[in-house]
Amino acid sequence: MSVSGQREHQTVRILIAAAGAIALLAPLATASAEASTRLGTSPGAAVPAVGPHLGRAVSLKLPLNAGTGAAIITSSSCVKIGSCTLGGIYSDSSNVEVPMAVTESGGHWARAIALQLPADAESSLGAVVESVSCTRVGSCVAVGGYRGGGLFRSFIATESHGVWHKAIEVKLPLNAGNIGSSASGVSCTGPGSCVLVGDYSDGHGNFRPMAAKESNGRWARAKELRSPPNVGPTGRVILTSVSCPKPGACAAAGLFDDKTGKQRAMAITESAGTWHRAIQLVMPKGALADPKAAVNSVSCKSPGNCVAVGNYRNQPSNFVSFSIVESGGAWAHAQHFTRAPVNASSPSHISLQSVACTRVGFCTASGSYLTKFGNTAAMIVTRSGGKWVSASQVRLPAGSAGSGSQIALAKAIGCSPAGFCAIGGTYRTASLTTVVMAASG
Repeated sequence: MSVSGQREHQTVRILIAAAGAIALLAPLATASAEASTRLGTSPGAAVPAVGPHLGRAVSLKLPLNAGTGAAIITSSSCVKIGSCTLGGIYSDSSNVEVPMAVTESGGHWARAIALQLPADAESSLGAVVESVSCTRVGSCVAVGGYRGGGLFRSFIATESHGVWHKAIEVKLPLNAGNIGSSASGVSCTGPGSCVLVGDYSDGHGNFRPMAAKESNGRWARAKELRSPPNVGPTGRVILTSVSCPKPGACAAAGLFDDKTGKQRAMAITESAGTWHRAIQLVMPKGALADPKAAVNSVSCKSPGNCVAVGNYRNQPSNFVSFSIVESGGAWAHAQHFTRAPVNASSPSHISLQSVACTRVGFCTASGSYLTKFGNTAAMIVTRSGGKWVSASQVRLPAGSAGSGSQIALAKAIGCSPAGFCAIGGTYRTASLTTVVMAASG
């Protein structure tokens, strides 16, 4: 797929998620032998005993120039109780997608604000925040993509002292070609100290992984990272997420095309400030020979100790979710993910979209599943003691669509080091419009 084709695909995927078309977006899970022992809550009941205690979700207020087009939350980051930031896109009155940020302060979600793109941004084409990372109240970094000067470009927007500044363009590796790039993940360890990852086209027009580092508030030029040994000569190598528990120690993950053209999941580690060669992640038993595998999100509680979630195929037309753990610097085999709330159907059609780990020891993933009543419901699921121990449905705002008509998705989750978390996503109202929401706790 060409870079332009890939970017168009990413835009379509985002808009599909915003519209709530979960049948096209979400991986489909097969029936689980654990169905009778799943832990969770029924709609409106308490959330898990371990992990975040989310309150009822609220509808988010879009910028005043918002039109009737799609909006979606793509990323979440929290720094302390009642203080979180979401990133995403909305459609303005001209139906152009605009990057936005939404801030929670003191437990109250403010109206979203549009982020200012670099001067060369084309006003008639959209842009999106792919990832956001915050280290203090009012101190965040957002990265994403936009179209400028006929190319797909990557941007960095910085918030300091509560003010978002005009975005700057990512400086690409010296071997970059003239097709474009995408910044898809960012992780900060302190104000002015961040790492972003993504992909760019080299001089031969091939996707290659990249990372850029910010030190003392200054962003260095991005560098190409080493692809897996079995990557195809013209295959894509795409990073989708990054997590840095401390400076010089990060884990990034995504997907690549091997020498036979099959799509594989991958991870790459930075230790002591050096990025190592990417490795292929091993999918669960039963994965197809061409699993179309991809990591959606990775999060680390400490260097070498991370959890990632994603999807793969176990039947030609059936995508399912997986989770995979890095312990002591070594990645285990991925596990087919089956845990869902007690009101899940069979199969439960689980889709894991995001994961966040905390220093206090637990990790929480967010996504969606299919209920016994025919709804696609938003959910969170918590991992503690080496196991996924509980799952619960996200309680939607008042005025949401009724049984059989609801399509909800918890697209992003972020947690503070101490365990306060916030999800962002979409749901259907009673009038069957799709709007963005957030829940925290």
